[in-house]
Order: sequence, then structure tokens, then C-alpha cells
Amino acid sequence: MAREAGRVDDVQADLAGLRDLARRLPELSAFLTDYMIPPDQRIDLLKTLFEKRLDALTYRFLMFLEERHQMRMLEPMADFFGELRDQERGIVKAKITAARPLSAEQIDALRKNLETKLQKRISAEAATDPALLGGFTVRIGDVIYNSSTAHQLDTFKQKLITA
Repeated sequence: MAREAGRVDDVQADLAGLRDLARRLPELSAFLTDYMIPPDQRIDLLKTLFEKRLDALTYRFLMFLEERHQMRMLEPMADFFGELRDQERGIVKAKITAARPLSAEQIDALRKNLETKLQKRISAEAATDPALLGGFTVRIGDVIYNSSTAHQLDTFKQKLITA
């Protein structure tokens, strides 16, 4: 429906915003999944909070989840909608994990390098893991490119053992 209406980006932004808000505010997350609150009060509060702030399609989807007592599915559905949108646009997600925080320039350079190598548009997400010792890993789907110092040391160790 969002695609036909030309509002995919609006709905995606709304869903991501709702997901992030529920993650930041435990009270909201608790409210959304607590069906002990009378339905009339829940609907009134949802209407007050979201009807004027969300795209009409997003609001209708939110109310659909409410009617079905499936608000717990809001976060995974928001994630899935974003994945579908990216997939439709040919965007691949890459998780870049480094031993130390990477600068925006470093992340952008890695992203561009991956785009050239894979011939796909890349959306990069950065993380840190001191256990890598140095270097970085890149995870795209089920594939991991490992250029970490820890991996290189493990490889060297295995070569010494088998030599």
C-alpha cells in the first residue's frame, strides 16, 4: 500500500521512529504490550499520541496491530519493512566492526570500497569490539570479511601448528 501511494519513505521513517521510541522509553514499550489496560483507554491514548504525528498509512497499521493485540510485533515489523525497502532499492547492509571507533571518513571509505568491490549500494553500520585487537570485520548477510589482527594471529597460529 505504501508503495502504491508513493509513501514508502514516510512509512519507513514513522516505523523506525516508533521502534526507536519504544526502545528508548520502557514505559511506552510496556504500555504497547500490556493488554490489561482497557481497550477504549488504549485506543484513546494511541489516537492522542500518534494520529496527527504519523502518516495515515502508518497510523492505520498501528491500529491494525492494536486490534489484533499484536503490538509486540511493532519492532520486528519495523525492522522487516526497512529491510524490504532496502532490498527493493538494491541496498545491502554492512556491519563494520573495528577494534576502535572509526571516523565517519573511514566508514565512508570502507563503504565506497565495498560498493566498488560488490557492485551494490551499501548501507554501513559501525560497531566496536576491542577483542579484534586491530583491523576490522565486515558482515554482509551471512558473509564475513575478516581483516582483524586477531584473525590474522589465529591464522598464523594454525599455520605454525600444521607446519
